[in-house]
Amino acid sequence: MLSDAYFYIGLAYEYKKCTEDNSAISKYSTAIEYYKKAIKEDLKCRYCDYIYYRIGKCWYEKYSYNKEKECLDSAIINFNRTLENPMSRDYSFLVYSDMGNCYYDKGNIDRALENYNKAIDNNPDYAEAYNLKGDLYFNRGDYKSAIDSYNEAVYLFLNHIIYTSNIAYNIQTTKTYPFPYYYGIGDAYFNDKKYDKAIEYYNRAFEYFDICYKYGADSLYYFLRIGDAYHNKRDYSNAVESYKEAIRLVSDSSDYFPIYLSIGKSYFHNYNYNDALDYFNKAIDKDSTDVVLCGYLGDTYNNVSKYEDAIYWYTKLVNKTPDDVQVYGPLGNAYYNMQKYEDAIYWYKKLVDKNYADVYKRIGNAYYNMRNKYDETINYLLIATKKDSTDKMTYSWLGNTYYYMQKYEEAINCYQKAIEIYPDGYTYFQLGNTYLQKANYDKTIECFKKATYHYTYYNYNKIETDTTNNNIYSYYTIDGFVRSIISFIKSCENYNNYTYKVSASDCDEAIKYIEKSLLPKNMKNANAEVYYLIGLVYLRKNTFDRIYPNNNAIENFQNAAKLGNEQAQLWLKDNDITW
Repeated sequence: MLSDAYFYIGLAYEYKKCTEDNSAISKYSTAIEYYKKAIKEDLKCRYCDYIYYRIGKCWYEKYSYNKEKECLDSAIINFNRTLENPMSRDYSFLVYSDMGNCYYDKGNIDRALENYNKAIDNNPDYAEAYNLKGDLYFNRGDYKSAIDSYNEAVYLFLNHIIYTSNIAYNIQTTKTYPFPYYYGIGDAYFNDKKYDKAIEYYNRAFEYFDICYKYGADSLYYFLRIGDAYHNKRDYSNAVESYKEAIRLVSDSSDYFPIYLSIGKSYFHNYNYNDALDYFNKAIDKDSTDVVLCGYLGDTYNNVSKYEDAIYWYTKLVNKTPDDVQVYGPLGNAYYNMQKYEDAIYWYKKLVDKNYADVYKRIGNAYYNMRNKYDETINYLLIATKKDSTDKMTYSWLGNTYYYMQKYEEAINCYQKAIEIYPDGYTYFQLGNTYLQKANYDKTIECFKKATYHYTYYNYNKIETDTTNNNIYSYYTIDGFVRSIISFIKSCENYNNYTYKVSASDCDEAIKYIEKSLLPKNMKNANAEVYYLIGLVYLRKNTFDRIYPNNNAIENFQNAAKLGNEQAQLWLKDNDITW
């Protein structure tokens, strides 16, 4: 019959392979014409229902290329004509499923879900309908319902395998496979930030990957995803290993940019900046225009103190995204770290209209480091305190500024506010110093003792267990320095007319802490100061040993003099002692 001929010609056009979009659209249009001729030729054709179904499929495929909504409307019309024919009941689940896809693409989510449910009602074993429901729930953000639907799809697939026992054969014959279902579950857990469960299901999906897909550039996304899950749970080492495994598995791909970028990001967040730079530079070879890459390169160079390189990449990022103000802060920080405070202030001020307290604090701190800009410093730091009254460091910098301006009452007030927020050794030390300038020795000693407590209490365990960290020397140095000052103040004859004098044990305690502050031998200037300070305390201790000067004092002054301390050299010269 002629209708049969038209039908098969239409079928041939529909399944004709095309490499270009225009050709694909044309073939579906031609297929639709022949299908319509088949129906017109024989209105009572025994398989008219199926021809309408093929027409609906062609309209939907046309939409996948041209994105014209009218194609979806035409597809739905023909799917409904299919369902009007009782002969379609054997495959109605497919029609409802396809019609659900049309409604979903039209944005009518409720009608889409209604049709997916009808597909399941007509064939409860149709796994793909559950998968489509899972996708719908997933894109709605209802991850629990998505996971339930995907799990049902997995169950149905595995139930089908019972009858074939051969997974590869089952995939080829039924066109169903568990990879997208397991992968969908993984994605749902991923978006729900349950990364351990996401990794579990991604791994299950990959067990079927080589059956369902070919390794190559198109599969790169799937392998990146498991690395992303490790990265987001801050397991950066496993993230790097997963990304590198992706490189191995898709070795025929020339597009490694996303992998190199991802590996670099994981190294960066794991504070492994050198390896991060290696992979960021590999990514540059693939695409030097990516804004995310530019930002990470700027941050990485900033963290390894290569500020000029950081500025280069930040500036490149500014040029690419001039409306993105997020880079202004890091760019200002890079200039700040280079002690180019005017340039830093220029970039910080571009953020003033955002009204961030942190911006005013940064501007104030930059002015503070310029030393001769105290009025500007105070102006911006005061604004910062009004916008955020809980930031301790802002009050500390204000206190320091007032201190340098010799406005000691204002300095004391700021230090006290800082201590109210969070008490620490440094602020108590600064407060004690301020009281010392006002000759308030009682308050000075009180604050210095609290400074000593905080430095010792909060850092003692760290000092004892982490002797490789150079930062511990600052704790010892300040602690010892504080104790030595207390000893000197106690020994002053005008100490509020007190008869109490500093004891030998006070001096011994100060010496014990100061000696611990000696730095590695290459830190000559710092060690010279430490030796000189020890010598001064030994001089004070001589009062009790009735020896002046004693050998310990001389030895430390000589050590200081050899390292270039001019005060020690002058003292030794005045006492006719060589070094």
